[in-house]
Amino acid sequence: WLDEMCPKLFQNAFDRLGESKLVFKRQVGAGASGQHLLTANDEMPDMPHPMMVQPFLPTIQTEGELSFIFIDGELSHALIKRARPGDYRIQSSYGGKEEPVEPKAADLSAARSVLETLDDIPLYARVDMLRHPDGSLRLMELELIEPYLYPEQGPRLGERLARAVAARLKSG
Repeated sequence: WLDEMCPKLFQNAFDRLGESKLVFKRQVGAGASGQHLLTANDEMPDMPHPMMVQPFLPTIQTEGELSFIFIDGELSHALIKRARPGDYRIQSSYGGKEEPVEPKAADLSAARSVLETLDDIPLYARVDMLRHPDGSLRLMELELIEPYLYPEQGPRLGERLARAVAARLKSG
């Protein structure tokens, strides 16, 4: 049954999202492990893990992915992660590079709006976003459980995190 259903679900992802390229990502994973960039004409690769699907935005290859690191709801630092030429994966294990950035006010506002959808402000969060061709930022991932917080690009991260933990311990 599963062997028959998987190809139908694969094709259905393209039909429902109306996109010519999709990124299939493991629901639980890190570092683009088991990730696939595919077109509807590609043969479905072996995907033994539960997957999520996202439209491929070509700005990952031009501008890169923006990451906003928040500690207790306040921006700690932001960075841009860029893929090596010819690739779309921004992870350093694939040749990607990260560098700190001072986010534009509108971009920071878009990242904050993601946190505002949560019931409670998390101790820490990483909001990963990509620019849509219309110029707006789109959420790629909201990392709340064991995210990498890029301490190299945020030299005051440890201090901010320690203060936030101490404040929470004191208040509760």
